[in-house]
Amino acid sequence: PRGPSDLLPLGDGGVWALPGKPTRAEAVRPDAPERCPALEEIDFEALAAPEVYEYSRAHLAIYRWWSRMCGTGRESLGQAQVQRLLERGGLVGDGAGALFGDRVSAQLWLSRAFREIAPGSFGLNLPQLVSLFARL
Repeated sequence: PRGPSDLLPLGDGGVWALPGKPTRAEAVRPDAPERCPALEEIDFEALAAPEVYEYSRAHLAIYRWWSRMCGTGRESLGQAQVQRLLERGGLVGDGAGALFGDRVSAQLWLSRAFREIAPGSFGLNLPQLVSLFARL
């Protein structure tokens, strides 16, 4: 018998490649995902309440942005990075969806929020960043 770490010797065409006959456990069987309920596609958008779906998508977007901005070896974001996100998102300025009239008011709000959420720290980790965005 082969060990659990040995790969099955199949050729590029999915045909048995060894000269001997495969054991019953090694027999090539066609995939049948339609017979397996664990492989059934789940429509989360239809099954979840709209508020829950929107909440989860917002958190996923925050996580993706946070992980992209942090990069490797870092676990927090500084105030300048969060300021840039607010500006790029249209939350600073004269636009229709702006929360802050100008850059200075956004900086003042961010510095106060940073002091309250993460006192004595130079950046926000992911849970702290989610808390900051919940205040917007």
